[in-house]
Amino acid sequence: MKVKFLGAFFGLGLLALIFLGMQSDAETPSGIETHLDLDYYTGPDADSEKHKLDLYLPDNKAEAPILLWIHGGAWVTGGRKQEAGLAKHLVAKGIGVAVMSYRLSDGRWMNPNFTGSAKHPDHIQDCVRALAWLKQQAKEYGYDTDKLFVGGYSAGGHLSALMCMDEQYLKTEDLSFADVRGAVPMAGAYDMVAYYQSHVEGNGKEMADSHVLGVFGELEDVKKASPTEYIDAAVIPMLVVSETDTYDYTKLLEDRVGDKPHIEFYHVRDKNHAALYLDMAKNGDSKHTQKLADYLLRVSTEEKVK
Repeated sequence: MKVKFLGAFFGLGLLALIFLGMQSDAETPSGIETHLDLDYYTGPDADSEKHKLDLYLPDNKAEAPILLWIHGGAWVTGGRKQEAGLAKHLVAKGIGVAVMSYRLSDGRWMNPNFTGSAKHPDHIQDCVRALAWLKQQAKEYGYDTDKLFVGGYSAGGHLSALMCMDEQYLKTEDLSFADVRGAVPMAGAYDMVAYYQSHVEGNGKEMADSHVLGVFGELEDVKKASPTEYIDAAVIPMLVVSETDTYDYTKLLEDRVGDKPHIEFYHVRDKNHAALYLDMAKNGDSKHTQKLADYLLRVSTEEKVK
């Protein structure tokens, strides 16, 4: 499949996500237990801002699925605070949510102020650290480690899929596929070489190199960071969600998955990259947020991956 260029990923759509982050923490409905700015990693190289997460728990936290949520932003911008609106809507539907920040890459190709220095696998290493923290802290906060899920939007969709399809990352924190009940990657790219080539064709090689190679390294490293490379080994149940801008990227994964029943797909046909996120984050009645909640609740009661 020839993949179309995803223009909205870096234009108004991204600005909308950042703008939302400035105001999404304004109000917390009753019935939500909130723990903000928790350190999930405190090692010698810990980042005082990025190695933190915000934990939102429902009244039924002992029985609820707990979702580690990874923010978007092209691996170069964004943070946990922009995700508060979506997290609270999910909690209202009986889902616990841990929204994490992670170290970011150099994004000066997008904005001169985006001066991160992280390189793959730094981002996913942080994601696994956060998951390990959630497992370790379950007794203190009162939730069930057998119901841990991973998901994310955009770049977070890629990271959540990769850590749930290539077990090497989980193993760095003594975790395994058995520690993850399911995954909900949203609006991401999964064949990263095709993603790189779409930017070469749409924006030119200089931008594609600055963006994709700036995050992942050489082209061989880009390939190794592709969830599509690990389909045969993947056993974690997964609902992969696309919108109109990322449909082609998701279809590449869907075509390669074939008839594996534990990987499901949900295509939103009437919203683009920014519109789907904004609908879920700002609309408590979003049918798409309900779709995620229904999936998490269903899988949390099914037999766990061994």
